[in-house]
Amino acid sequence: MIKAQKKPQIQSTDDMKKISIVNIPVFFRIAVCLTALFGTIMRIVLSFYINPGIEVFLYFTIQSNIMVCAFLLIELFRDKKKKSPHPALQGGIVLYILITGIIYNTMLASGIQAEGINLIILTINHTLTPILFFIDWIISSRKGLLKWKHLLLWLIYPLAYLVAGSIEGAVKGQFRYPFLDFIHQKPAYFSLGLTVVISAFVLVGIFIILMDKKLSPRIK
Repeated sequence: MIKAQKKPQIQSTDDMKKISIVNIPVFFRIAVCLTALFGTIMRIVLSFYINPGIEVFLYFTIQSNIMVCAFLLIELFRDKKKKSPHPALQGGIVLYILITGIIYNTMLASGIQAEGINLIILTINHTLTPILFFIDWIISSRKGLLKWKHLLLWLIYPLAYLVAGSIEGAVKGQFRYPFLDFIHQKPAYFSLGLTVVISAFVLVGIFIILMDKKLSPRIK
């Protein structure tokens, strides 16, 4: 007797939709990672043709972009059987890269003359990467786990950077960012600029935690 052949199972439309929905965050994360990597690598390469050379690694922009690249690469190649890092880690990086974009576009961009490839890379570093990584956080990060204590932890790095940057500028006589310059500015202007920057970190950090609570499936 000839055994009846089993008909191949065809995935339903609902199954196909589920697969597509599951893969969207992964494909998007790959795109974000490639964008951030391209912008960061090109910024480093260009720095050896345009000032400041090796000191480019001391800029907050590069440090925050490197954090984005490192986090995305680790997540993309992480063994999925292992637990992902606590969302506070990505939340902190989101804060730093968003501040990179906000401070540049509101306080620094008007004083920078750039064109051609340099302008494109500046836009990637300070605008495109921050926006894309923020979206990646929205669609990929586990929500409802951020606490107010995380904001205090997130502020350690930028506050340390501000102190170190001010000391470095005083020693060298040249500051990386104008809001760090307490020598050539009047005390009132210096205090105002520093207050604006620190307030930006605090307010954006609060926004991230509130967004996390708002998007949490635990909170109805």
